[in-house]
Amino acid sequence: MHAGLPMDTDEDNSSTLSIDYKISKVNDFIEEINAKAYYSYVDHIMSNNRRPSFMMTEAISTIDATTAGGKVEFKMKPTEKWILYGGLDALLIARDGGRTRTVKRNMMGDLLPEPMVFQDKVWQDSYVNDYGLFTENKYAFSNKTMLTAGVRYDLVVSDIQDPEADFQALYTDLGQREEHNVSGTVSVKHKLSGNNTLEIAYGRGVRSANMIERFINHFSVGQDPFEYVGNPNLDAEVNNQFEIGFKGKRTFEKGIDAIRYGISGYYSIYENYIVPVVDPTLDRKFNPTTQPQEVKRFINIDDAYKTGFEAEASIEFANYFNFNTAFSYVYTRNNDLDESLPLTPPFITRLGLGFEKEKFWANLDYTITSKQDEISTSFREIETAGYETLDLRLGVKPYKNVQLGVAVLNIFDATYNNHLNFSFTNQADFGRVPINDPGRNFSVFANYQF
Repeated sequence: MHAGLPMDTDEDNSSTLSIDYKISKVNDFIEEINAKAYYSYVDHIMSNNRRPSFMMTEAISTIDATTAGGKVEFKMKPTEKWILYGGLDALLIARDGGRTRTVKRNMMGDLLPEPMVFQDKVWQDSYVNDYGLFTENKYAFSNKTMLTAGVRYDLVVSDIQDPEADFQALYTDLGQREEHNVSGTVSVKHKLSGNNTLEIAYGRGVRSANMIERFINHFSVGQDPFEYVGNPNLDAEVNNQFEIGFKGKRTFEKGIDAIRYGISGYYSIYENYIVPVVDPTLDRKFNPTTQPQEVKRFINIDDAYKTGFEAEASIEFANYFNFNTAFSYVYTRNNDLDESLPLTPPFITRLGLGFEKEKFWANLDYTITSKQDEISTSFREIETAGYETLDLRLGVKPYKNVQLGVAVLNIFDATYNNHLNFSFTNQADFGRVPINDPGRNFSVFANYQF
């Protein structure tokens, strides 16, 4: 069963084939060749037989999904200070299938004299194929300074071969489409005095829309109850990201054994950011009287950015103890609509105390998650309250390569739902409120290392 989805899996038949090949020390120039090919076919059946909506409408979806691809990579070493990677890869995704709906009752809840049967096209016989060329260089200017630079080119070919009538009416220019994406990255890592390292990086990542963002047609593919409509005309999303990071370590002879620390920050400027928003020109197609009646469509945002930082520190003391803390913060902005981007994580603080000896270890972790009121109204996002959780994990190593342990998670049984977990679709007695994350739970584990 899928707690946050409108249907459950009745049958899942998967077939996977993969081949890996590696050869080392080809010659003085080529150090290594790696090759991989894979193929996967999934026959997937879902239904709402165990959901409240089954009383009104029976729904069965049969989906065929094919994923194939491969990669060939060369590792070359032109000089002692220069390592060069290069190669090509491919990822081919195709999906087809439909949903059979048997409507048994009218909108008033009365049984129909004769059930009505409808056929809905889920993936509309679509495919997205990505063929890529890439290269990456690592050059050591000295024992302290390393330059890394890379470039990638992607040819993305997509098409929808059996569109639903309303989808074709919405997009009258359907057909095979080609996109040409160029991405790149450059970074410099420099070792400062002692055990401190500074790294500065810039990357331009280009991402074409995926299958859902292009071709879904009035289906609830998110964890919320909205119908989503894809957009085959989406431009590729571009992320221009600047990043700087610093980390280090300091050791002591008395008292504290060592201190480790690190901080990193980034700033991302987006072009054509892909996001689903409520489109007032679209009406709910299936169960039109059911809330929400609004429909989300994927669009491009011209002006958006994201910035944030992560900081961490740990102290090792008294030979066997360690204390660690970490902070993470993200701020986003959609300037086109004057709001935050959807699903922005809240500010999180983590504190941990650990103990480890040869035969025994223990960890106590305390997490503080702040409330999130920076939300996207166009996404119909809701605010979430802050919460705190405490987890305890204990383990023993009775024999070589053997480890046994127990854990108590969410010790104080806090009631909460994470801002990024908004599952509440088609659940009896839940209405339209998010499903809570797990309360107090216990687990045991055994681990043997071969």
